[in-house]
Amino acid sequence: MRCWLPILYKDLFSIPASHYSINPGHWKQAINCLDDNLRFTSSPTGTGIPPGSQLLAVRHQNVSNKSDLQHIYLSERRIWLRVRDFDTSRRILSSDSIRILQMYAKWLQTVSLTKTLRPRHLWTGECAADACAFSDICQIGGFIRFPSGTTVWFSEKFCYEDFSSLQIPVTQEMQKCIASLETLAQIAILYIVAKSSPGFRYPLRIPSLTDNTGTESGGNKLPSQKSPLNLFLERLTMLCTLTGMELDLSHISGERNAEADALSRWTTTETIPFGHLLRNRFRLSLMNLWNHEASVSLHPPETYLLWELP
Repeated sequence: MRCWLPILYKDLFSIPASHYSINPGHWKQAINCLDDNLRFTSSPTGTGIPPGSQLLAVRHQNVSNKSDLQHIYLSERRIWLRVRDFDTSRRILSSDSIRILQMYAKWLQTVSLTKTLRPRHLWTGECAADACAFSDICQIGGFIRFPSGTTVWFSEKFCYEDFSSLQIPVTQEMQKCIASLETLAQIAILYIVAKSSPGFRYPLRIPSLTDNTGTESGGNKLPSQKSPLNLFLERLTMLCTLTGMELDLSHISGERNAEADALSRWTTTETIPFGHLLRNRFRLSLMNLWNHEASVSLHPPETYLLWELP
């Protein structure tokens, strides 16, 4: 839940303001009720303004200190004040908070109540991923070298329409979202390791390399207030919860991340870089990486059963 906290706390402290009106003759007395931070130490005469609330605007003009109040134009009409009451229990939930709470409610209905307290073992394989973007096209690539000696690699290209169809809020100038795309490449690493593990659920810590500092910091800390990076980190945490695994991201300089960099720029008309074999390519769709759903599968697929899979 760590990645969700900034959004929920933002709504918690986004206290709605109310409007109050006062008689112009009481204006000076209202000013005397304010401290230097524009908080009311007492309720001005003839108003219901609660003590402790803060003055935000006067006659639709934002104010930040007492000197701003000297420049307010006054007339014979009543003066409208915009005031925030910190003791109110009213809050306005954003669409992001509503989505998160609905997701959390669904998660509580399906999550296992049993949780191992053993620390996750450090996986001994080698992983690295990278991403590139130009115009409305992006590509992710990387490799996973398993302790057995097998190497699996991936390279997938997506366009803006692919993200738009899944309602992923990236910009058409994809380079501006490069940290999010690098995070998507790391999601692919975790997804492939999990899919390649028996039972699809081993409590492991997967060390992986990235040359993007935003991805490294976000992937290890998880909370972020930057959009759309926070949504990509949300998907990473959901995959961690589903698989029981987590990423341990470390930085690698761009010039030393040549193998993952080459895979993120590979075209099907070129020779596969660094001697990778086509049969070891792990194909991915954006739907696979974005919507993580638990499902029952049969291995080997051709095994005959007398009953239907649930």
